[in-house]
Amino acid sequence: MSQHSIGLDDDEPLVVSPRRTCLILGIGTTKLYELLNSGELDSYCEGKARRITMSSIRRRIDRLIAENRMGPVPGTAKQNADSRPSVG
Repeated sequence: MSQHSIGLDDDEPLVVSPRRTCLILGIGTTKLYELLNSGELDSYCEGKARRITMSSIRRRIDRLIAENRMGPVPGTAKQNADSRPSVG
């Protein structure tokens, strides 16, 4: 069965390594394993190699985008460009 017959793009694998996941999400390994332990990212081991599903990576990105559209979470130190003091 070819990749196209199951709806997969040639450029996107179903699973990626932890290192690749960190690069995709822009996070470190500590944060990665926090996400894995919390169940936010789905993974499995094949032999000694851990693989993380692209679908769970996409779900995390979609969730973060949705949260950002709703505005900042109360109690966070996140600032936007408008709230920075002007330099003059």
